[in-house]
Amino acid sequence: MRQDRIFIPLTVPKTVLDKYDGPYFYHQGVALEETVRNHEVENCVEAIFEGFDVMSPFEQDAFLQQKPHEETITAKLYYTVLIEDRR
Repeated sequence: MRQDRIFIPLTVPKTVLDKYDGPYFYHQGVALEETVRNHEVENCVEAIFEGFDVMSPFEQDAFLQQKPHEETITAKLYYTVLIEDRR
């Protein structure tokens, strides 16, 4: 078994964040643990949400490669994943 750290980018309209009551990216990060485990990493046994970083506007523009129609915020959701070695 080996351990790795990955990130999943999540982009949402700023209006969603403004209306959300609480730490949106934290709640989404925890809610997506099962999805990360089942769909993002091959042979993943466990995915544990570790936190997030919000991208700067410059970093977000470079990442998205095109300007969205409405203002958005992108965060990197970090996970520690345990991967089963299959040989």
